[in-house]
Amino acid sequence: MNPVLDQFNALVTSMRMIENENEKLKSNLEKLEVEDNQIKADLQKAQEDLTKSEADFKELKEEHTKIMTNLDAELEKCKSEAALKEEEKNLYFDIKTLEKDIEALKKENEFLAYELDDVRQGKLTPNFSKYLQSKLNKDGKAKLLEHYGKTIPVERVQGIISMPTIERIFDATILYYSRDHIVRTYEERIERRQYLDDKNTEKYVEIAVRQLNDFDNAVDSAQLELLEKLGLTLDEFSQSIEMYFAEGNQEVYVLTSMIPQKLKMFMPQRKRLTAETVRNSLKFQKEILPYEFKVLDILKKYKEDLTVDRVTTLLSNRLLDKVYEKFNFEIEDFTSALQLPECRNDQEIKNLLLDIKNSIVEQIPKTVHNTFGTEEPVVQAPVQGKKK
Repeated sequence: MNPVLDQFNALVTSMRMIENENEKLKSNLEKLEVEDNQIKADLQKAQEDLTKSEADFKELKEEHTKIMTNLDAELEKCKSEAALKEEEKNLYFDIKTLEKDIEALKKENEFLAYELDDVRQGKLTPNFSKYLQSKLNKDGKAKLLEHYGKTIPVERVQGIISMPTIERIFDATILYYSRDHIVRTYEERIERRQYLDDKNTEKYVEIAVRQLNDFDNAVDSAQLELLEKLGLTLDEFSQSIEMYFAEGNQEVYVLTSMIPQKLKMFMPQRKRLTAETVRNSLKFQKEILPYEFKVLDILKKYKEDLTVDRVTTLLSNRLLDKVYEKFNFEIEDFTSALQLPECRNDQEIKNLLLDIKNSIVEQIPKTVHNTFGTEEPVVQAPVQGKKK
């Protein structure tokens, strides 16, 4: 054996091992460089997402500020009108307390608006109302009811409840129920929109009719709580209203028929729509409307639950549910947009609205009258548990 040769071979072997290690280190370094570049890319994307989130938050904050400004302007307008009726104001609610109630509703509406994205994406559980109610002021309704019990003066004229007292009871009912109405409306939309496709139309109509009944019952229940707090019975209240109807008093009819519209005012707008979006949504509604009249045939089985107004509401809700499915904006976003100058002054929008309205007016009364055999009375008395 040659010691020199052995040392040389050992050296060669060591060098080869070192070269192999170098190759491994080089390979690992390249992997680290790739990972480093990926981390840098992820950081860049995260920064972009953060920037976008900040911009979205700023936009939402600006929109909320506009809403608050508009509400404050309306409140100031109400104060001015109240000042012109000093005598009536003294008999009406305590204005200071009402302002606090309105502020509380604003805060609740703000919270509900921010939760709406989760609702649209289906992230919340079916117990949606319980989830939201846990976030709201649990004592709010009780305090509001207590307040109305103390501040609404019950007056009678010739043995029946006076008209000013009835007006105050209806106004108080709307404010008292508005918090529950917001929660109920979101939950009902989630429920019925699961059945928007054509194969589930009957199921959709069944749910929609039930929701109309539930709405009436919920409003009646809230009003009954208020009546009991005021020491009034349902019979006395109903009989007083019937007396005003018998006298031809149209104010009572307006009070009852406007409850749904007034409650809609409490639904928080989330998106500001452009005139172009409104036009496109109206074109879509006009396009699908002839196919949606098929719900009228399904409604024949619900003749005891429906009136022309209720059929119109059901059909309008279905159209706007379809609009939500296609355009991803809510009913209150649409109705708020229609009040904007660029929409009010847009002739194409006016024409589309008129075309849709005429189609519904032409089709629904004829269908409802043929189905139910009688026409709607011009004025119908609101009776607890009956459909207004």
